[in-house]
Amino acid sequence: MLVVGADGVHSALRALLVPQVKPRVLHYVVFRGQRRVDAADFGRLFGLALGEGNVLEVRRDGFVLLVAVDDRDGDEHVLISWFYSRRARPGNDVLYRPGRKVNEANVIPEEFYQEISGIKGLVEPFKYICDMEIMRRDRIQNFLMRQLAFNSAEFKELAKLGFVFLVDAAHGTPIIGSEGVDYAIQDPLDLADVLDDYYIRDFTKERASAEFEQADPVSSDRLRAMILKFYETKLPDREGTSSWQTVVENAENVLATMHNT
Repeated sequence: MLVVGADGVHSALRALLVPQVKPRVLHYVVFRGQRRVDAADFGRLFGLALGEGNVLEVRRDGFVLLVAVDDRDGDEHVLISWFYSRRARPGNDVLYRPGRKVNEANVIPEEFYQEISGIKGLVEPFKYICDMEIMRRDRIQNFLMRQLAFNSAEFKELAKLGFVFLVDAAHGTPIIGSEGVDYAIQDPLDLADVLDDYYIRDFTKERASAEFEQADPVSSDRLRAMILKFYETKLPDREGTSSWQTVVENAENVLATMHNT
């Protein structure tokens, strides 16, 4: 038996097998909004600033405001998204809600709109983005910057049972400042290389399938070796470094650098 856990930072499989391994919420306030903009308004407000690009960003006074073009809805509208983020403030920061439930992400405190309306000196298109009457009609969500890292012992114990974890289920990184999309592709490719070694290079496909079906899923040395081989380049070595550890640390460092303004 081989079970792959790739069900995200809130992995139900991980919660079932190792409930003590939970994401850590970093100290940042992040909101994301989505808006449909009239094509004529988009050209007037965004055209000159964007040029040939599709992302705009302003960093100042400790906050980051990012605007991205997502898609075009025919010739009449352009779909955009925006992110507003900053470090959580010491004390009682009403916008930092690390203990909120997942289904409360759409509950936007009035203090958020008050904070946005207090930003002065913005130029277009950021001034347009922060127009309160328009922003209140946006589809807004409160994001938590979650970070997750297993330790080697937990991974290896699960490998003995035929469980392997990938991507955010294994090394969760914040949605801002990380390379999550790259690893969503790379992790499965690396695991596929190991599976290829087992099924094709060492045996004929028919023989491998037969032996795999007859094997005891718990005691299969071959299965354990296959998973551990995948983990060789992912987990900390004797010097304490690994690719997954580096991914998590780099994402947190990038997030910190972004907000050092």
